[in-house]
Amino acid sequence: MTPIYGLGSRQKRAYDDLVDVLEHLQSASFSSLTSPYFARPGLLLAVLGEPTHRHDALDAALTDLVAREFIISHLSLQTLNLLSGLAHGCLGPPEVGCTVVLPMALCGADPTGLRLLSESGHHHLLGIRADRQADARLLAQELRVPLWPLGRTTGQELVIRLSEGTEVEPFPTVLRVPLATIRQSQPSK
Repeated sequence: MTPIYGLGSRQKRAYDDLVDVLEHLQSASFSSLTSPYFARPGLLLAVLGEPTHRHDALDAALTDLVAREFIISHLSLQTLNLLSGLAHGCLGPPEVGCTVVLPMALCGADPTGLRLLSESGHHHLLGIRADRQADARLLAQELRVPLWPLGRTTGQELVIRLSEGTEVEPFPTVLRVPLATIRQSQPSK
């Protein structure tokens, strides 16, 4: 079987051993204030809030972002992990992939990013309209709720990278997988 997250033999791996990242996919039990699907290319994907800290103004920020129609998609990551949120958002309808870079500040003490991808917490995955991203950032900043830009919706793959690496590979790849493989890997409900 071909590894779906592997890198070439000359590249640094984000993991020391062969961890099957897709084993962290959860069944799609989710909470959403809008459509849970990304459904189009060009959205800014971002995390609102932080996994380990509950911000007092988080609900107000989310309500405002929805009311002002800054966001196209939303998934609460209180019971769903980030990897599953990304996979579910990509799968549709219609399907659209995404490329994201995990900020090391969000990864905390885990340099692999696996903890951020596999655990739920006090944060939300947002698909923000390209023409409203500056407004969304300003609103979150006004309310003192962190908004972490991750990447964009594009293509037919889910690509996840780390924000820090070596000089040879500045953004190590954690996962690069076609959407068809994710669809087949989805756990049953």
